[in-house]
Amino acid sequence: MKRIISLFTIVLVLLVCMSGCGNSETTTTEQKTSPSTTPTATPSPSTADDTVNIKEVAVPADFIEINAGNWKGKKVVVTGEINAIDKEGKLDVFPNCMISQEEGDGYIVYMLRVPEGLENNTLQDKNDGDIVTVYGVVDKPQENTHWPTIVSIIMEKQ
Repeated sequence: MKRIISLFTIVLVLLVCMSGCGNSETTTTEQKTSPSTTPTATPSPSTADDTVNIKEVAVPADFIEINAGNWKGKKVVVTGEINAIDKEGKLDVFPNCMISQEEGDGYIVYMLRVPEGLENNTLQDKNDGDIVTVYGVVDKPQENTHWPTIVSIIMEKQ
C-alpha cells in the first residue's frame, strides 16, 4: 500500500511540475510577442516628394472615425495645442506629446508619436502650449490609454 501511495505521489508531483513548465513557456511566448507593440504605421519617407505629398492628400482628422479604428493608415492633418511633451520617448516608442483641439463644448485629444530623423518633424524646439499643425498617419491607439494616435511626419509651429 505504501508503494502505491509513493508511486501516486511521485506521479502527482511530476504532473504539477510539468504543468508549471507549460505556464512558463506561455509566459515566454507572450514576452516574445510583446515587442510587436511598435507602431505599424511608422513612416519612413524615402524622398522629399513623400513628405510634400502628405500635405496634398492629408484630410482633417475625424476623432470619431479614428477612435472607432476606421482610419488606421490614413494621412491626416490636425492643428492644436501641444502638451505633455516627452522629448526623450520615455513613455512610448518615440518622442511623443498630446495635441488637443477645441471642439464644441470640449476638447479632442490625440497622442502624437514623433519619430526622429525626419526633416521638419521634431519636438526639440517645441514647448507645452505651442500651437502646431501636424501632418501624419493614423496609427493604432496608444496601448495604455487607448487614445487615438497619429504618427507625425511634418510638424509646423504656428
